[in-house]
This record gives sequence, structure tokens and C-alpha cells, in this order.
Amino acid sequence: MPILSQSNRKNVFNIEIKVNDLLIDSWSSLSYVAKVNSARAISFEAHGHVPQEALQLGAIIEIKAGVGIVTPTTELLHFKGVIKMLSPSFDKVVVTAIDYITHLATSEYTKYTFEDSQGHDLYFLSANAANYKGIDVSGLIAGADVFLDLDSVQTNLIGHQTRKEFLDNCFNDMTSFKSSTEYPANTYLQWRYAIRSGTKMDFFLPDAANINAEPVYTFSREKNNLHNAIVGSIDTSRIINSCRFVSSSDETIHETYTDSSSVDTYGVSSKLIKYDSTRRDRLEQLAYQLVELHKFPTISYNIQINTLEPLNLGDIVKVKIPSLERNDILPIEEYTLTIDNGIKATYTVGQKRLSTSQILKLL
Repeated sequence: MPILSQSNRKNVFNIEIKVNDLLIDSWSSLSYVAKVNSARAISFEAHGHVPQEALQLGAIIEIKAGVGIVTPTTELLHFKGVIKMLSPSFDKVVVTAIDYITHLATSEYTKYTFEDSQGHDLYFLSANAANYKGIDVSGLIAGADVFLDLDSVQTNLIGHQTRKEFLDNCFNDMTSFKSSTEYPANTYLQWRYAIRSGTKMDFFLPDAANINAEPVYTFSREKNNLHNAIVGSIDTSRIINSCRFVSSSDETIHETYTDSSSVDTYGVSSKLIKYDSTRRDRLEQLAYQLVELHKFPTISYNIQINTLEPLNLGDIVKVKIPSLERNDILPIEEYTLTIDNGIKATYTVGQKRLSTSQILKLL
């Protein structure tokens, strides 16, 4: 796909691909995948004569896309990464690259200790781990007010780990509890990370549970962007609407909480958990809180559109489904782009539910 001249670019979708600063002027079948807590990946076919010094394993690839002349303020996609795979054939080379999070996954092992991390916000411990081989962490200054504790250390935050393993373990524990009237009872929000543009690492807290949440985009029939290319999943498989907590030291001590409304709607789905306490009030409280967090189905959608919109990971969107009379406000967890003779974008939206072990640690 040739790059248009400057004079013809004003209202045209434009993509620029450079490898080691050399322009790739003939390409096709570009595919881009972005997912929270993961490296972005991109692949495309390079055609014709490409300088040998450009297409090499380990070469730096940069891709910018937008409408008109692409600038930092108008770009809809900015990828920078490392070529990880080349598949040459007679007249083309398939190039696969991964963004700089790959450096964290392949880093040398570091021994993380409780003494080095005690009393530090997991946000800043994560930022320190991500500060590696060209990843821009200059924007990671907010903090999450989630601190290292001994229980966390015993399970996953000490020992020999790559930087990405440590980052993933930190984010598994980086959850914020929301108790204000703007949220439903017992709301926990999970922090996410990603390089969403260039080499800049972002830590973000998708906040779709807030009753005042303002979606940045709406998928609907009225907007003429929904059509029939949507697959929804309203999943009851992880519902817990009846829970019994049993003392691990005395099984005669136990408490059960059941949400009758959820049971009437979805059928009973129960869980038994052993917990190190003999206090009945504590066991009852835990059973209540666990059911409150799991009594509804999980909701997600895969939505396909034929345009590239200014949407990114963590953005809050609204999905209007006429057939189900639903208006769901959900975060983008993953998306893929396919660009060849046109554009196809597929977004996966929906907040993933916390695991039982994560919730027990929080409670």
C-alpha cells in the first residue's frame, strides 16, 4: 500500500511504516492486537525490494496511523516495537513485531525481597519494574494507595522473577475499593497496564462501575455503527449466590448467606470456603460480601466495526442492544485491527470478574 503524497493526504486515512527509520512503501495485510496487561503485537506483509538492513530480527519498527497528515495530536495508532519473526517468501516478507513490554518478559531475573519493598505502593514498585530498555515511565506518578503486605509477599511478590512476572503479580493485587454513593455496594476496581501509544507505559483504573461514568463512545444501531457484527456473552457460570464459610479450625462453626433474588432469577449456585477464623460474625460478613460481588452474570461483547475510531484500552464505552433492551457501560479490554483493502476493528468490552482468591485477600 503506497504512502500518499503530502498534497493528497488531507482527508485520507494514512499509515506510515518505518523499520530502523527506513520507510516501507509497499505493504499489505496489516494486523494489530492490543490487550490489557500484555504487549501489543503487529504483523504485515512487506512487498518488493526491502533493504536487508531494515528487515532484521531485533530491528525497531514504528507505525503511525491517522486521517490526513499524521501528527502526535491526530494519530489514531502509534506502535513502536521490536521485530521478533520474519517469514520470507518469493516476493514478500511477513513481519511480526511486539512492543517494548517484550523486554520486560525476557529480562534477566531479579530477586525481589520483602525488605526492599515493604511499605511501598505497588503502583511505584510496578513503575520501577517497568523502567527498562526504552519504556517511558515518566507519566507514572499518580499512585494507587495499595501497599505491600506480608500475606501478598508470602504468595507471589518475593523471589526470583522477570520484570513482567513481578509486574503481573503486582497488578493482580492492585485493586481499589470504592465505598462512596457513586458506586454499587462492595465495588472493587482492578488496575490495568499497557503501552497504549509509542513507548509510554500507562497504569489505568477503568471505572465503568461509577453511576456517573461518561462513555467516550457508543455502539448502537442509532449511531449506525453496530449492524449485526456483535457477539454478546451474558455468562452465569461464575455466579455465586449462596456461600458458606466454615472455620478451618472447627468445622462446627460456619455461616451461610444466600441472595434469594439472584437464586430466583438464575438458579442456585453455591460455594464452600474454609477460612481461618472462629468468629461467626466474621464468617457471615465474608459470605455476604462474596455473594454481593458474584450474584450477577458477567457481561462482555465482541463488537466489529469498519472504521478506526479514537478508542484505546481502558476506555469506557456504551453498548446498546435493542433485542435485549440493554444499555451496558463497559471498559475496552482488548481490540484488534485488520487493515488491507479497508479497515476492520473488533473490540472486546467487559470488566473481568475478580477471582475468589483475590477477593478473599481484599476482604
